[in-house]
Order: sequence, then C-alpha cells, then structure tokens
Amino acid sequence: MEHSEFVQSWNQGKLEIDVDRSKALQIAGSKMLPKRYQAAHMFWSWVWILSIPAAFAVMYQIKYLISFWYT
Repeated sequence: MEHSEFVQSWNQGKLEIDVDRSKALQIAGSKMLPKRYQAAHMFWSWVWILSIPAAFAVMYQIKYLISFWYT
C-alpha cells in the first residue's frame, strides 16, 4: 500500500489501526528508540509512579488544606 492510498483510506474511515501495547512498551523500554524518546518515556513513567504516593499524601492532608483555604 502506498502512502497516498493509506491517507485516502484513513480519511474515508476504511482503516482500523490496532497497536499491541505490550510490544510497544517493550520497544519503549529498549534501546531501539532515540535517546529523547527514551528520556521522555522514563520521565513520564516516574511521574506516573510518583503520582500514586502524592495522591495518598493529598488525601491524608485534604481536611487541613480545605480548612486553610476557607479561613
């Protein structure tokens, strides 16, 4: 399939794309991607992981935060 055929079929809604997420994650964690993409993957992985304890900390402190805002 040529690129022009792909674009035309995509615009007409004839194509359905499916990505195997486990293989995409394997590629993202490997050395196959350029360094900037590896760095971005690492950064957003850490943001996601650290958001969980941050959410617990906010839930624990929420009543103090609310009382501080409304006084």
